[in-house]
Amino acid sequence: MSDDIQTAPPEAGNADMLMAEFNTRLFAELGFDKMPAEEQKSAEEKLAKLVNDRIINLLLIYLPEGKVAELDKIIEGGDQSKVTEFLSANISGVEEKIANELMEVRSEIIAKVKNG
Repeated sequence: MSDDIQTAPPEAGNADMLMAEFNTRLFAELGFDKMPAEEQKSAEEKLAKLVNDRIINLLLIYLPEGKVAELDKIIEGGDQSKVTEFLSANISGVEEKIANELMEVRSEIIAKVKNG
């Protein structure tokens, strides 16, 4: 098992790259990269959805209630750097919280796969 998953906080605009790198490394670590292509695509989609859902839930826990609609508008704009900037301004230590959540997700998935 490899512990070289990147846990450094994402810089503005690098969050998508961090998530893609996390998913790719975890996918390989679990041996899913050796699956047939069709199964691999399905597993990749499930992993990406799980990670995305966990991060969104985490952010909603810490985001002040009155800021959710504002975040939705920024997300709809499609500019990742603005999303990152907004989150940094409204959630103290957001990068560390996301990195910790990613590591928790990783540990949970590895434990599930190992335990069947």
